[in-house]
Amino acid sequence: MKRINRIWAFLAVCFFLIGAGVYTYPYWHGHLVDRRIEQNAQSFLSWLEEDEKASAPTESFIREDGIPEPTEPDSYPDLWHDMMAYNEKLYLEGQKGLNGKKAYETSAFRLQEYGLEDEVFAVISIPVLDL
Repeated sequence: MKRINRIWAFLAVCFFLIGAGVYTYPYWHGHLVDRRIEQNAQSFLSWLEEDEKASAPTESFIREDGIPEPTEPDSYPDLWHDMMAYNEKLYLEGQKGLNGKKAYETSAFRLQEYGLEDEVFAVISIPVLDL
């Protein structure tokens, strides 16, 4: 009888631990993702400070339709041209290919092919939201 009680107690503890793990998984996973994003952002910002050539493009002229056209950056010109061509294609086709969740989650560019190892090329900060 004692042995059966021990088995039931062991199973109860196991089920409790499994349930607690399932319940707290989203919290811990979110925390780890936030930490990884913060590390990537800090790594990118420190790299940006060190690299004198890496500067954000500035607006140089206004197109005839009134939209400012940024100038080509000194670093990663191939990436710049490919991104501009992709954006132009999206604009001309009316975002034809962006019609589902997979289309938005699939990356259009592999930044490692352009020399960016961390797959990060910009950081967006929203102080009002503390992001």
